[in-house]
Amino acid sequence: MGRQSRVSRRLIPLLGGFLLWAVEATAHGGLVQNIDLSASPDLERAVIRVAQQYLGTTRRPESFDHVNGKVSANFDRSAGVAVLVDVLDYGRSGRVRVFGFKDERRLAKGAASRISPTEAVTRARKVFERDIPPEMRAELSPLSLRFLSGTYVAKWIRTVGGVPILGNEAFEVGVNGVTGQVVYWELGLFDFPSHVIDLSLKVSADEARRRAVEAVRERALPHVLLTAVPVTLVVHGREPYYGAVFAASDSRDRLYVTVHGRGGRVQTGPRNEEFEEVAEALRPGVARTFPGLTE
Repeated sequence: MGRQSRVSRRLIPLLGGFLLWAVEATAHGGLVQNIDLSASPDLERAVIRVAQQYLGTTRRPESFDHVNGKVSANFDRSAGVAVLVDVLDYGRSGRVRVFGFKDERRLAKGAASRISPTEAVTRARKVFERDIPPEMRAELSPLSLRFLSGTYVAKWIRTVGGVPILGNEAFEVGVNGVTGQVVYWELGLFDFPSHVIDLSLKVSADEARRRAVEAVRERALPHVLLTAVPVTLVVHGREPYYGAVFAASDSRDRLYVTVHGRGGRVQTGPRNEEFEEVAEALRPGVARTFPGLTE
């Protein structure tokens, strides 16, 4: 249940045998470079057209990759200039949509910042309001704002009924902390429509906490057991789970434990950084909005 590249097998009939291999490879993380779209000329033209329109250029992409379930039209691979295109709905509607962009020439040269966090969020929000489809925008909530190596990173996460959806169903924007330029943005794919996500619960948070602690103890795992392990309700796929993190007593490792919200099934696994980010943002007392903005 850790974070990995998003893939849909709806791509298979669109792009033929080569991308069938690409889908299987990407399902285990990473990306597939230099994919061939020529098996579907109409799709290839559609991808090129929307990517060119987004950049305001007539130049043809030099190559294509498969990244996070989307087609990356690479206009300058060495400079990191690309447009990410969602093609999953093409077979039904004939439509492709821009779901991301990057231009690494805009990266900050140092770690300093001249623009304020509020200004960075304002610029990120312009992308959110301009480029995200309204029906998807309505399900995205502010999660975090970080400053990393000269770049502000603003992140929204998908929520249904107030419950965060894990699995990279998020929207992220990077803003140069000196120039204010948007370095990149990307919208994750929504795996399931909200109406098929069942949030009904039969297990309470206290019971989930008890089961999580018991599972760690039964396995004699070398992790610190707190008397009141915090649990956070999240969705994996379309099912509700309570999540908890246990810290290892002799290292910086983390153990991620989930308890199914209806059946009570307990699973343990390696550290899940996406869950940890969400759990931290939802702690009592942590601001739910970006600085200087209200929802």
